[in-house]
Amino acid sequence: MKLFPKHLSRRILPVLLTGALMGGGLLPAGLGSVPPAYAESAGGLSVIQPAASLVTDPLHEKIMAKNPAAGTIELELTGTLALAPGYLVQQTLNGQTLTRSLADVMVGAANVTVTRDEQGRAAKLVIEGETPADRMRVGIRRDIANIADNSTFDHTRLDLQSKDGYRLLDKRAGRSFDIAPGKLAAFTIVDGVTVVTVDGTELYRTANRLYAEQKDPNASLLQIMTFKRAQGNPLYRGTLELSLTAAKDKLRVVNDVTLEQYLYQVVPSEMPASFGREALKAQAVAARTYALTDYYSSRFADRGFHIDDSTLSQVFNNSAENDLTTQAVNETAGLIMKSGGSLVDARFYSTSGGFGASKHEVWSDTGSNLFPGTPIPYLTAKSYTYDPSDPARMLALDMADENAVNAFYKTLSYTGYDSDSLYFRWKVGLTRQELETTINKNLADRYAADPAFILTKLPDGSFASKAIPAEGIGTLRNLYVAKRGAGGNVTELVVEGTTGTYKIIKEFNIRFTIRPSKTYTLGPDILAYRAKGGSLDYDPAGTLKNPSILYSAFFTFDLAKDAAGAVTGVTFYGGGNGHGVGMSQYGASALGAKGWKFDQILNGYYSQMQLVTAAGQPYEVRALELGGLGPMNPGETRQAQVKAVYNDGSRVDWTAGVTFTSSRPSVAAVSQTGLVTAIGYGETLITVRYGDLSAAYPLSVSSRAVSLEISGLAPMTAGETAQATVTAVYADGSRHALTSGVAFTSSSPQVAEVEATGTVRALSHGQTVITAEFEGRSAAYSLTVSPALTGLTLTGLAPMRQGDTAQAVVSAVYSDGSSVPLAGGVTFTSSQASVAAVDEAGRVTALAKGETEITASYGGKTVSYRLAVTASLVGLRVDKLHPLQTGETTQLKVWALYSDNAVQEVTVQAVWTSSRPEVAAVAPGGLVTALGKGKTQLTAGYAGSRASEELVVTKAPKGRSSAGNAEEEPNGVEEDR
Repeated sequence: MKLFPKHLSRRILPVLLTGALMGGGLLPAGLGSVPPAYAESAGGLSVIQPAASLVTDPLHEKIMAKNPAAGTIELELTGTLALAPGYLVQQTLNGQTLTRSLADVMVGAANVTVTRDEQGRAAKLVIEGETPADRMRVGIRRDIANIADNSTFDHTRLDLQSKDGYRLLDKRAGRSFDIAPGKLAAFTIVDGVTVVTVDGTELYRTANRLYAEQKDPNASLLQIMTFKRAQGNPLYRGTLELSLTAAKDKLRVVNDVTLEQYLYQVVPSEMPASFGREALKAQAVAARTYALTDYYSSRFADRGFHIDDSTLSQVFNNSAENDLTTQAVNETAGLIMKSGGSLVDARFYSTSGGFGASKHEVWSDTGSNLFPGTPIPYLTAKSYTYDPSDPARMLALDMADENAVNAFYKTLSYTGYDSDSLYFRWKVGLTRQELETTINKNLADRYAADPAFILTKLPDGSFASKAIPAEGIGTLRNLYVAKRGAGGNVTELVVEGTTGTYKIIKEFNIRFTIRPSKTYTLGPDILAYRAKGGSLDYDPAGTLKNPSILYSAFFTFDLAKDAAGAVTGVTFYGGGNGHGVGMSQYGASALGAKGWKFDQILNGYYSQMQLVTAAGQPYEVRALELGGLGPMNPGETRQAQVKAVYNDGSRVDWTAGVTFTSSRPSVAAVSQTGLVTAIGYGETLITVRYGDLSAAYPLSVSSRAVSLEISGLAPMTAGETAQATVTAVYADGSRHALTSGVAFTSSSPQVAEVEATGTVRALSHGQTVITAEFEGRSAAYSLTVSPALTGLTLTGLAPMRQGDTAQAVVSAVYSDGSSVPLAGGVTFTSSQASVAAVDEAGRVTALAKGETEITASYGGKTVSYRLAVTASLVGLRVDKLHPLQTGETTQLKVWALYSDNAVQEVTVQAVWTSSRPEVAAVAPGGLVTALGKGKTQLTAGYAGSRASEELVVTKAPKGRSSAGNAEEEPNGVEEDR
């Protein structure tokens, strides 16, 4: 194992020897004695400070930190050196020695030689050759949620493990330890030194920087167990450096990795794999460019790293690596964006609410702190909202019109690049007390961090930087937007309170002052309602609780006031998530889904940028190629195929993000997806454009068709529609369907009419000829239209008794007034099949007392009959008869007996008969007349049932009349009958 880099000076090398064997099964990497500059102590090693001496030997060590303000530079082994007055920085390059500045000395650089003066100060720094920008030093926070809290860089304890084990180094002391697989090493601070324990046993203690690294590149990653990210306990590539803070009471952690390895853990943390390959590749290039911008800016140089792991830089190692994001990094390896020869400031953010912001209206200039800052041409405000009146254009909005802005962010129906994000629209409400509390809790902190942009109104009406009163703003009286950027982002917000009027400048200060979370409002949960574009209302499932800050500075608000005009609450309406500068990640995903390639996406957000390879060569489209076209016949369609030709000779299919035109649309039209439709005879030029590049194809549409064919029609019924299709037949035998330029006519429009598109609508019974004409050719179809079915009739049914059957008869009624009984094709149903059933032929059987709907369906029409079923007749009962004398009459009655025990008189409805009419006659209605001596059966018939009674008739006595009086018989002799 190569423990120390070969460039260490010979004065240092003898000191860097490995230590003695340690107990507990942990083996140091190498053998040797304790270096003379160090002494053993009870807990390990302690540094022996050498006596002051003058050192003039050059030092060739890694630069660990630099602090121009403090005038210091830190070397990996020697430690911190003061910069001598008038110190010199040079660079040897291509045989020349050039004058440079401390800004050119990069943290992490291993190509710098430092010469000290007699006081031990760094008097001369020589950069040897180019400093490779191929590694990133990442400052690791214990919590990435609150980027305004820099104390999160400080760790009171760190627990570290690796499935395959790892190596722990103290380079200054020349000590090395192998931590066994799965073993947890704990790093704590005791009396100003770092103490390492494994399984509760102290392994080592030192005030020096410690390095934890994989034993080999293929070993498992290093896992920190003392904090969690979205993926759980995060896994780190490369080397983890642990060093003491200046107060020696906390640990600082830096992850030293290659640039590409850094991106493996940035891209999945910044963009979900589901956003698509091209968006991920765009993200990889933007992240690589942003990382290098931070690298060269040295904004964290005094802390010893290039970039941090939060949104203050770009989120690192929050989500686990995955194959798609790693592929995106690999496929764009080394590619960065430049503009005018300089790195693009590759800002990006989550979601646009419909507009992007200008960088100079979000951040102040570095150095001068001027705000608004200096405009950057490729980072200016843009609209990403489709104009509802013309979706091919982007919406323009007057951001100086507060009413227009208010309406825009309250309207959920707008759509744009970012419509699919729930952050496209959001709403948050606070009471006055909640708003006062969050402002009072944060305004003084923002003043302390950025005093030039937290201002207090003076008596003369001007604003000046002034400490915030201890009681804060007091009671809120008013809140209003003083200024917006060109994209609509709030840049100045004025808060009026009883203690004064305060102006908050810049979106970061505004969002970190009004923090709609119960952590800062000190009350109940604060709800944030969200909606995608094109919505009617906020999505209940998208509601979040307690956002740490306002999602963006793209917002408006309404103040609620009581009858006296005092503020009682505020509702913020906004759009987007993030600062709004550069590339929207949701927008990139949407463009990728439309077919845009990663470089097109980047050009859409960073106008006129240039892609450059790791070798410094441009990676750009040098030309376009237009293919897929050839001579066409009218009516034919073809898809134009576009290839982008890059400067390295590679060709990539482009399916979107370009503009197509036709010089003669009457000959052939072309859609914005590249679909070419030949319309008429002649020549046209089909052109594709992307930026300043273009390619064209001279398209020839061939001679006229030799004949036409019409299809798609068949006999129709009045009311139906059909689409006529016309095919042109050409001399070469080819056939092409015609989609335009065809003239249609109907010989009898009252029978059927035909539209210009070939849609035929049958109107009434009869015949007509549909004719299509194109370029002097015609084709015709003789169309027969049958009358339309207008309704149905249902007959044959009447109230039924249980057990009865009946035949339903259905007839079709047509528009010409005719009615035809239907022999088949009718569907019958009964709504209450337990009352009456109906078979497929329409035969109805009454089953039980009740009502049911008998329905017949045919040809899209229905007809119904409400059928009542009564109980079944079980028999009849006739009155008992007494003997009658001739001439007498009596009224006979009959009752129907039903299965439900009901009894009904049916005397009038019954049919009466007498078996011997000469003995007694029975009239309708049951009146019986006795006529002659003898016996007869009187019968009543009703509904299929019969009942009889026997009647005995005797001769009336003489001297009686038919009324019962005796009658005299002839000869006065009484006859016995």
